[in-house]
Amino acid sequence: MAIGDQKYGELSITAEELRTRYDDLIKEAILNSRPDLEVIRSDDVEAPGGITSDIFKRIIKSDYVVADITYPNPNVFYELGIRHAIKPGTTLIKEKNGIPAPFDISHTRYIEYENTPTGLKKLSDKLRKQFIWFDSNPNIPDNQFIELTAPEMFEHFQSTNLGSEIQKNPEDDKKSEIKNNTKEKELEGKLQEYRKELLVTIERNADEKAKLVVYITKAVYFIAFVVTTFYIVDHMSILLPYNMFMSAFLDTTMLISAFLAIKYDIFWNKYKEIIKNMFLKIYK
Repeated sequence: MAIGDQKYGELSITAEELRTRYDDLIKEAILNSRPDLEVIRSDDVEAPGGITSDIFKRIIKSDYVVADITYPNPNVFYELGIRHAIKPGTTLIKEKNGIPAPFDISHTRYIEYENTPTGLKKLSDKLRKQFIWFDSNPNIPDNQFIELTAPEMFEHFQSTNLGSEIQKNPEDDKKSEIKNNTKEKELEGKLQEYRKELLVTIERNADEKAKLVVYITKAVYFIAFVVTTFYIVDHMSILLPYNMFMSAFLDTTMLISAFLAIKYDIFWNKYKEIIKNMFLKIYK
């Protein structure tokens, strides 16, 4: 909530009145709902250092943040935006029948309260239920920024526990660095193994496809050679109708030549290597 004098149109409230409302209503309601909480308002801090820095730390680290948006104070909305972008666990409250909520957060749920003894009791009950819900659903976003716009940021915060890193000492940083380096080395090792397996698979696939091409080429070559051989022999038989022995001899010689040509491994191995290299270039 705002901590200084506020004025909105004809409505105004002093810093003292806001302080009284905080002490007697809001803080009291929070403690009634969760007695073990440490409830702190920004101007309660007496530690040395800049007040803005301390507020930011508490906005990031606190399990729960209760923001009173009754009066549209720029500082309140700025700090609320930071909290919404960092982590869930934020509850908005607003005085009933007060100033309408700004458009940008009008869609966000908020708890209405009345500055009366009955209002104190009702606010305490509603805050208690809200804290229980946060405890039961720690990983569920409570605003549209985290839910729709930046789920990766929310997951990163949960996985890295950003809020607890604000006051880390150098030893923790060294341990974290060593741990990260170890993970990087393990990941690099796994990537190297994957690359090797992938190259072996590519090599095997290229070799198998090259063999298939060679088999098909051999079959086509053999069929063409046989057809050509019989064609030539048949024409020679017409020219030499009385030399059937010579015709049979030529048929046999041609078939043996075709078989030997197909089995000529040096040529076919070279041909297979050329085809294999072509497939490797395509795969890589």
